[in-house]
Amino acid sequence: MSDIDPAIFKAYDVRGLYGEQIDGEVAYRVGRGFAEVIADLEGKPVGELRLGLGRDMRLSAPELTERYAEGMLDAGADVVDVGQVGTEILYFAVGCRELDGGLMCTASHNPKAYTGAKMVKRGSIALSG
Repeated sequence: MSDIDPAIFKAYDVRGLYGEQIDGEVAYRVGRGFAEVIADLEGKPVGELRLGLGRDMRLSAPELTERYAEGMLDAGADVVDVGQVGTEILYFAVGCRELDGGLMCTASHNPKAYTGAKMVKRGSIALSG
């Protein structure tokens, strides 16, 4: 998949069909872009960022989480993997560990064919727009 379908970008998250709209390459690019956006918001180089990463129990989550992490790491960020957890636990980790942001690999309540990501900045404040 070379082009990213703009329909995956929602008001507060990224969501799409696994394998059709979101695959490993898209996850990599979203992860890298997430790190760059957080660096801009924090006003510091990507290399100084500490970003949290979590995943839900969907079968696609291990592969996609690895690719999100690769994107963030290749951008220069340090990644704190909190593992397979509920979204609220990632948000807690971002706040408690004073991380610059966090990305949760999840499609929330959507059917199993979907995947996606919820992203927060420092203080576990949702990225939107």
